[in-house]
Amino acid sequence: MSSGVAWAPGGIPVLRPGSLLEACTLRQAHPGYGLIVDGAGLLPAPGAGVHLPDGVIDLRGVPELADLAISGPEVRLGATTTFATLQREPDLLAGWPLLGQAAAARGADQVRSQATLGGDLLYAAAAGDSLPPLAVYCARVELRSRRGTREVDLLDFYRKDGHDLAPDELLAAVRLPRPQPGTLQRFCKVGTGSAPAAAELAVALTLTRDQGDGTFQAVHLASHPLGPGVLRLTASEHLLEGQPLTPELLDRVAAQVAEEVQSAADGGVGARDRPGVAGEVVRRFLEELLP
Repeated sequence: MSSGVAWAPGGIPVLRPGSLLEACTLRQAHPGYGLIVDGAGLLPAPGAGVHLPDGVIDLRGVPELADLAISGPEVRLGATTTFATLQREPDLLAGWPLLGQAAAARGADQVRSQATLGGDLLYAAAAGDSLPPLAVYCARVELRSRRGTREVDLLDFYRKDGHDLAPDELLAAVRLPRPQPGTLQRFCKVGTGSAPAAAELAVALTLTRDQGDGTFQAVHLASHPLGPGVLRLTASEHLLEGQPLTPELLDRVAAQVAEEVQSAADGGVGARDRPGVAGEVVRRFLEELLP
């Protein structure tokens, strides 16, 4: 194997695989090891809790995990694709601009050069800015192991006890279908309290509009953070689908968004403010579409 071995503080070993096959082999051989996919933190091994893992597998040097490939109907983004890359790739911005907007909202250049798509997916922390765009783009998560490749819907990737990730699996990539021509796409990130880093809220929306009767179709609406993972606001989506926008419908949708966010709130910093903020963000998205 070509993996490098180092030692982290606390005396735990750090393995650095040089290929995806090697990474999967190490993952299978060391299920008690945590994973590093960006410069922000460590994904603990299953059941590790707050204790140090047995060791660490650092995936940042695996070239296959940094691939960004666009092929007609979809884009495939490797798990270690950085936010800096999301912000500067013109073909990606042309089809999936919300990812670039989410990357721009992450902070300083140094932060964007270290933060990765896989980090957002695995850590799902308050700074998971890419999660709402991924949700409204109907992302699928690609998982790899020595046993093969498995794909799951992004929303199914999160569970109450963590992720749908077997002890021998790695997060390899996410796949996004290309939005329909004419799709309206919106993203907004706001702070909801006096500690913005801990109380931020991100909202994303995509929809199409029938040019004949003005009704909305293919509505996708998502928000984060609301506890683990990302929330699709399905009841709000259903209110909009098949309807022409009126001031009365706009009020109903803003109220429904607030209700869904309230029901999913995790009680963390800014939780009291998030429902109303999310409703107002969606209201602003839609006001420009009023006849």
